[in-house]
Amino acid sequence: ICPHPKRQGVWKLDPTGTPTWRIGIVRTEDSDTADLLLEPHEDVFDQVFTLTITYEEGEPVKVTTKVTTHTDTQLKMNATAAQPAATDSGPARVTMHLEAGDRVRGELLELTKELIKLRTAWSSEMEIPLLGVLGVEFGSSPAADAKQRFQEHLHKPGTEDTALVRGQDQAITAVSGKLEGLADGKVRFAYEGEIRSINQPRLIGLVFAAHPTTPRGVEPYQIFQFTSGDKLSGSWTAIDGESLELLTPWNRRERVPAAAVSEVSFRNGKMVYLSDLEPATVEEVPYFGRLLTYRRDQNLFGQPLKMKGKTYAKGLAVHSRCTLSYQIDGRFATFKCLAGFDDSAGGRGRVLCRVLGDGKELFVEKDLRGDQEPRPVEVTIADVKQLTLEVDFGEAEDTGDRVIWADPQLFRSPTN
Repeated sequence: ICPHPKRQGVWKLDPTGTPTWRIGIVRTEDSDTADLLLEPHEDVFDQVFTLTITYEEGEPVKVTTKVTTHTDTQLKMNATAAQPAATDSGPARVTMHLEAGDRVRGELLELTKELIKLRTAWSSEMEIPLLGVLGVEFGSSPAADAKQRFQEHLHKPGTEDTALVRGQDQAITAVSGKLEGLADGKVRFAYEGEIRSINQPRLIGLVFAAHPTTPRGVEPYQIFQFTSGDKLSGSWTAIDGESLELLTPWNRRERVPAAAVSEVSFRNGKMVYLSDLEPATVEEVPYFGRLLTYRRDQNLFGQPLKMKGKTYAKGLAVHSRCTLSYQIDGRFATFKCLAGFDDSAGGRGRVLCRVLGDGKELFVEKDLRGDQEPRPVEVTIADVKQLTLEVDFGEAEDTGDRVIWADPQLFRSPTN
């Protein structure tokens, strides 16, 4: 129903055979606004409907609502809030979220479907392939709701790229499609079979489609902390009096001012955390169909790892049944960790817990229980090429089987 004072329009939609209907509305005469009311039939009460409005310039706004009663004009949406227009105020400020928790801020110089270029506080031009980028957050100080929505999508990317857009009603809409690039202050985005342009100031962020991450490997590397707050992993390759050179994970050499670096920390020295490595294979089998995928350095729900009241910064959180196998190629002598249950399990959980080296059992606890203390694990893995951590169903099916391999450490042999 469109209750325009001069010309009322009424459409009846036939739901037979499809959940999707399209209506084209054209502004006439001198009317700037009009109410669009959806009157549901009682048969669809308690169902969820999604209304997608695509404006003339191609901007989509999506509203999802649960139908519980008949239409009330007092509940209409007010879309009078103005949207910012594209400006020529210079390059956009963005934050790049990279693999391994790296983060780089700067001015966006170029964005294509293959790479991104930006100017940072310590580099006049930095080029990063998009395969190494998880997401791009727009704005130097995003609003709380924008930051929360971006983080939600960043931690759970979809099968397509996602553009988070601030609509005319100031709501944030997630649009799935494929990034085509940035030109003339507009992001080009393939959406529902068409190329649409989104004014860059309306863009909250871009989260790229989920894809396999680049394996970190077991070779030593460094983490560079910058005075600007940026963090970047790489290999320190050279240094002189005023600058240092690092090799980035995407195999590009960057020379940065030494004064811009506040701290350098070393990883994969004599000790390597297993949670810093990518497993070669992952096998996860749910008991009743609900799959909780393993997580690194956080519990199964994205919270800190905690056992018996103690918090662990490093670890692997798994749910039965889960088998993680790592290709370590005989580079280490000893594996140590603490096996127990996440405090969120509430003392429940019983599992079979094993550590294997090249298929040979090195450690087994046939009845690891959530109501007992965590079990220390220390095994010799000299010459082991593949290390496997296995958690299987126990006596209580899968109830509370939220297991943590806490502080999983690989120690190199003296010759390595």
